Amino acid sequence: MRKRSLTQLQDPQERYRNLYMAILDNILEQIPRRFSNLESMLFLELANPEKFDDMRQVFPEEAFQSVLKSYGHHFDSGRL
Repeated sequence: MRKRSLTQLQDPQERYRNLYMAILDNILEQIPRRFSNLESMLFLELANPEKFDDMRQVFPEEAFQSVLKSYGHHFDSGRL
């Protein structure tokens, strides 16, 4: 006779509760990893169309430096 696994002995509600908690734990663990490098992506501010008028007055130098730091080898920084 085959042994039943522990999950087969649990009622469906308990099994789904455990699955839900495992998924939630995984998400909570992944979020800090996913967004840990957001500071290096300040250059995304340059693509915000709602800020274009403000950028005409005061250009966000920090965001521009972020582009050069991350992707400077792709651009001629003097011409930008």
